Amino acid sequence: LEGFKNCKVIAGENGLGRLVQTASLMEVPDILPFVEANTLLITTLYPIASEKGKMATLIPALNNKQVAGICIKPMRYIDEIPQTMLDQAKELMFPIIELPPDANLSSYVNVVLSSVLDEQINQLKYRDQVHRSMVNLLLTGADIQSLTRKLAEITKKNITLMDREYQNICSVVFREQTSSWETITGAHGRRIEISSVQEPCILFPIQAGMNLFGYLFLEDCSSQDENVYMAVEQAAMLLATVFFRNDVDLMHHRIFKDSFLRGLLLGNVTSPSEITQKSEAYNV
Repeated sequence: LEGFKNCKVIAGENGLGRLVQTASLMEVPDILPFVEANTLLITTLYPIASEKGKMATLIPALNNKQVAGICIKPMRYIDEIPQTMLDQAKELMFPIIELPPDANLSSYVNVVLSSVLDEQINQLKYRDQVHRSMVNLLLTGADIQSLTRKLAEITKKNITLMDREYQNICSVVFREQTSSWETITGAHGRRIEISSVQEPCILFPIQAGMNLFGYLFLEDCSSQDENVYMAVEQAAMLLATVFFRNDVDLMHHRIFKDSFLRGLLLGNVTSPSEITQKSEAYNV
């Protein structure tokens, strides 16, 4: 982030991939009951500067709470960040970021919150874009194959649409496939993230209520890719609508077919043209 350009990571750099969803100031000694997971904590360590015991346990405690990391401004209430904290951060891959001596802590909180808000807005815009694109296609009478192709176009991923027994309905390939189908396992009706031999994949159910219609299988992605996940989620809901509609049409077809055959056997249908027409329609 631009607002952090004068800061430096002094420990736990291997944990910089942690998710940051919010930021807060450490203003009280007993911060742990109030800090949330995925928070970037920003502090001068003033609340515990005179308590070596709490200083020595802070990093492991924050790590246990799944905090994203801590930004510390030294030279105000502490001369330097204790080596114990640095060693713990390195071992736990818990990022410690040193702020410049003139840092305004509130401004750093605002930078993080603004960035998170911008990301959320972008995700909502992306979700709306995907939804509109898929719905417009659906309203033109698109079938499940067309919707699957559209999803592959949006996500730029290899996608396979499968029925509830994991049988291939259609596939769209953007690059050479590397996944092994033998790795697909899991209970019906649940989203399952699996790992093939070479890359992570997602298996996402297509369902409406208790009705499971099939799965979307995506290569080279995981549920951590939020944009792809949102696109798959939107597509799965619309595909469930198409599957449900097809099932209803099939049910009506069978009802009309049974009614015709019954009438034919009972002698209620006698018109040669009607018999010929309905026989062709119902494939009998």
